[in-house]
Amino acid sequence: MSSGPAILTAAIGLFAMSVPLAWGAAGDDADGCIKVAASPSDTVADRSRPVTFARSGQVASVGIAMGDKASVASVVMVAFGRVWTRPAEVRHGAAQMTVPEVRVPTVFDIVEEGDGEDPLGQLVAYPTALPTRNGKDFQCYSLGVPRWFEQWAEAMGLHVIPTTSKAIHARPWAIRRSSTPPVLVIGCGGAGNTPGELLATAKAAGIPVVVLEANWLGGGKACKGDTTVWPKQMGAGLAKIAEQKWSTSLRFSQRARPWPGVCNRWPWIAGENGPLLEEIRPPKGPERVLLNYLPWQEQLGRQFDNADTTLVAVLACVDLP
Repeated sequence: MSSGPAILTAAIGLFAMSVPLAWGAAGDDADGCIKVAASPSDTVADRSRPVTFARSGQVASVGIAMGDKASVASVVMVAFGRVWTRPAEVRHGAAQMTVPEVRVPTVFDIVEEGDGEDPLGQLVAYPTALPTRNGKDFQCYSLGVPRWFEQWAEAMGLHVIPTTSKAIHARPWAIRRSSTPPVLVIGCGGAGNTPGELLATAKAAGIPVVVLEANWLGGGKACKGDTTVWPKQMGAGLAKIAEQKWSTSLRFSQRARPWPGVCNRWPWIAGENGPLLEEIRPPKGPERVLLNYLPWQEQLGRQFDNADTTLVAVLACVDLP
């Protein structure tokens, strides 16, 4: 049995051991570099506020939710009771902001200058010290993925190559010689409108497909309310993570409802009322498709050792039989 792309698998172990998260304690060096992560009270993203992912030192376009405010002239980043950036002008619902230096993934609230009581958005900052995880052998392509995935992959050092529905038929990944199998990550914008259209895309691609937003398979209905994930719920390609011991579960505000018409399914993450991440294989074909029903953007960077490494493992283990 393969262990998935070696460089990603090695990265999972590296960061699980080398990033010393100090939850619940604030602190920074004399140079202003944050060295502790978000507090436990902020471990789930507020879906009413846009979340941006970026690396330290990067100039990021940060989304702003106006809320009840008629207008907002400028915003700043705050964390641990202090302001970390200069004011940035808000234009067309976004502000160009330089991400502060951090040593571990850190969550910043985006607030109006002079009014820190009403967060208008959040930014999850990743340290620049993260080594590139994929190298020349890793092949990850994307089709219609949400912006948060593009930002997160860049912040993590994962080189994801955008493609189009037309280009998929040419199979650009077949041209590259690599010791690791390619994977195609699809969002709602590339999955089509029916399961049949999705499977047609998978057949044309000829490589494993990960669907980030499979909520449309359940008719667009979401099951609201806290959904928790522990290692014991994992299996198949995530069997190694199932052996881990977490002090805190992953917690999501909602999940998509799996479509009952799916056959030949294998759960990768089991839930009380159905799978949270599952693999399907058509009865007449070699296509492999992973359907995700969890809003990972709510947990990424907030529980790095658990959420980020699990999502990386999904991409790294798609070649498992």
